[in-house]
Amino acid sequence: MLHHRNRSWLAGLAVLGLVAGTALAAPVKPNKGKTEPFATQITELHAVKVLLEKADRDYKGHRAAAVKEITVAIHELRVHKSGRHPGGKVEGGNEPQAVSDAQLREAVKELKRIEVQLASANGERAARAAVAVAKAIKELEIALEIR
Repeated sequence: MLHHRNRSWLAGLAVLGLVAGTALAAPVKPNKGKTEPFATQITELHAVKVLLEKADRDYKGHRAAAVKEITVAIHELRVHKSGRHPGGKVEGGNEPQAVSDAQLREAVKELKRIEVQLASANGERAARAAVAVAKAIKELEIALEIR
């Protein structure tokens, strides 16, 4: 025989399951307006940018230049480009050099994967973004040679 507390707990769990199941089964509302054909790449580029912004600043400006090129690539891929120009201050962390180098190597790996995706896509926007990504890769490779 179930105690009152156990029944309440089970009922709460059942309601939670129904709510969660409903939320998972809810249809996704279509995006009004234009869709971002490169939404995945934009998201991935943002993630790489955040990773690089955590890295140490001690790369003689090459890490910051890579971040700026990634910003250019993101702006090229957006359907609705803003009037803002890429740039701004790039702040770095105070990680040990080995940790920072690992972050840069991870960023290069991700950028190369994104570059392949953009190279296989059609369109001028993808081509311009691929050029910016290639420049970012080059900047990071130079940064990794600095000791």
